[in-house]
Amino acid sequence: MTGGGGATFMGFFKEVLREAELVYQTHEPEKGDSWRTCDIQFLEDKLADEVREVQNATLVDGKFKEILDVINIALMLGVRLDKERQEEWRRTPVR
Repeated sequence: MTGGGGATFMGFFKEVLREAELVYQTHEPEKGDSWRTCDIQFLEDKLADEVREVQNATLVDGKFKEILDVINIALMLGVRLDKERQEEWRRTPVR
């Protein structure tokens, strides 16, 4: 991947995100969308576990595969936290 002036977020990360999506699709039949309803703490713990796996991997290919897991779990957690944040905003009275 090469960067350049004016490149967008998706332009910079498209290839890695495409790889992360393939990993997600591989696991989706088994795990479904359980991430949408599981405890948020579970996702936070899973993210920490995956980061440790990146740190412990010795080969670049292994680190890359673990980073794809980190990306997917971080995105899942981001979606969940965004939903919680929006619900919190709706419950907060306007002053």
